[in-house]
Amino acid sequence: MRAHRWLGVATTAALILVGTSCAGRLRRVAAASCPDGSADPITTSYNRFRDSTTITTPTLYFGWALPVPELQGICVRELRLTALAQHGGQTLRQTPVAVDLLLTSNAAQRHPSAEAIALLDGATRIRLPVVGSEQLPAAYQALLSIPTSVFARLVTARTLELEFSGSQVTFTESQLRVLREFSRRLQPS
Repeated sequence: MRAHRWLGVATTAALILVGTSCAGRLRRVAAASCPDGSADPITTSYNRFRDSTTITTPTLYFGWALPVPELQGICVRELRLTALAQHGGQTLRQTPVAVDLLLTSNAAQRHPSAEAIALLDGATRIRLPVVGSEQLPAAYQALLSIPTSVFARLVTARTLELEFSGSQVTFTESQLRVLREFSRRLQPS
């Protein structure tokens, strides 16, 4: 039992030393360095009590990676985004009016924002107002509700960047593919 305690103390001390030595080298890296959540499928769930269907993307992650060989693969997730849309019934008969974006930011605890700003192809800015928010113990969550036509403009851009509460992120091609597939599923067949 005593050996296990010392092993835990030694491991903790080693992590603190490695963390201290790389604190000055922490930097933002390409999103491809961190898992971005885009491998999960888009889900559709029907609520028979409300007679409504919800289409949801997987959570897309944006973060920082530690550029230290000893800590390779460890990511600090700064921002998470999930898109969802609802329609009546089990079958989509018309395009939903709005798409809800749920943003969770670990960096927004001191600077909650009333809006997000999307930058399309490095030039076109679109303001996305926050319609609801909540301060969590370790993060800030905001809900944005945007017209489906505006969402379609966002995901058809060649490049998409987002600024929210001090976090600036660029969507990877795989994340844009997920959002484009989600947008395609919002159209009646």
